[in-house]
Amino acid sequence: MKPVRPADPAIREIFAVLPATRRRSRMAMGVGLYLVCLTLYGLTAWGMFAAQPWLAGLCVAANGVTIAMLFLIGHDACHGSLTPSRWVNRIVGRLAFLPTFHLFSGWAKSHNLKHHAYTNLKGFDPGYPPFTKEEFDQLSFGRRLRERIYRTIPGIGLYYLIEIWWIGQVFPSKDDAPPNRTEFQWDRALVFAYIALQCAAVYALTRWLDYQYPAAMTALFVFVPWNVFLWFMGFVTLQQHTHPEIAWFDNEDEWNFYRAHVAGTTHVHMPWLIEVFFLNIFEHGAHHVDPLIPLYELAPSQKALNEAYSEDIRIVHATPWTLWNTLRCCKLYDYRRHEWLDFRGRRTAKARLPVVAASTSALGAAG
Repeated sequence: MKPVRPADPAIREIFAVLPATRRRSRMAMGVGLYLVCLTLYGLTAWGMFAAQPWLAGLCVAANGVTIAMLFLIGHDACHGSLTPSRWVNRIVGRLAFLPTFHLFSGWAKSHNLKHHAYTNLKGFDPGYPPFTKEEFDQLSFGRRLRERIYRTIPGIGLYYLIEIWWIGQVFPSKDDAPPNRTEFQWDRALVFAYIALQCAAVYALTRWLDYQYPAAMTALFVFVPWNVFLWFMGFVTLQQHTHPEIAWFDNEDEWNFYRAHVAGTTHVHMPWLIEVFFLNIFEHGAHHVDPLIPLYELAPSQKALNEAYSEDIRIVHATPWTLWNTLRCCKLYDYRRHEWLDFRGRRTAKARLPVVAASTSALGAAG
């Protein structure tokens, strides 16, 4: 497998479209965003113990949102873009990941070194790679059933839980494990210690508040918000690289930087308030083109890409219908014809394969 080479001419042309100041990371901004998200996490966690059931239920859901916000902070820190300091990024990233139950070193391997390096390349990218019809038919009954569930609206969170979190990060195969085994083992111990301490603290608090079923309430307060977060991550993982017009590859000769990171990454358009809460995560094409752009600097770069490569960037207006349509069309894939199939092997959509990797006209328009 050839690595992605930053010196490739197409990559230099694409980078020339982006603002020159895009990598301007700031210590105060990065740490400040972490502290804001941590505060919201703490407030919603405390609100789950409110006397009014409606308020407690609202805070359970809101706490899941704040876990996602902390994850996005940790995600940026893991890329080294949140602040200018490598050590601050490593410390803040680990702290931000704790409520998400994610391993810093495990995420760096599965996300940075696999998903980003080989986006939409089957066998390397762990983010919802589709089976062929022949592969699907050869799976066991249980695995076929699981795949059918994964490609439903409720099932996308289950995919993230099993395939990306449990198999990809917590208990990866020897080949998929991070290179620094000691660091990985310490990260895993840290996360499981955090889960145990959180459960113990919540259980003690429910006992002190005289809840009737403290064990059940502990599970509710700890794992229901986490499952809200898991569903959000499943949605992001699916929707940002799976679309009826976006191609997947199993042939290295067809796959390239432009097709993967520009044409193979959707720009999911959300209402302004959701964009704010989710810290620009949906400006995802710019992040894929240059992961060193801090999350608070993504918007100008995404705008530049949308203008330069408007024919090839898929802008998805997020609605329940668009998500349902993606899941309806994108079940299996024919890698030779670049067609999406249903589970019976019937064609549902034809993916687009951009021919030009980067155009000088785009550079002129951007200039």
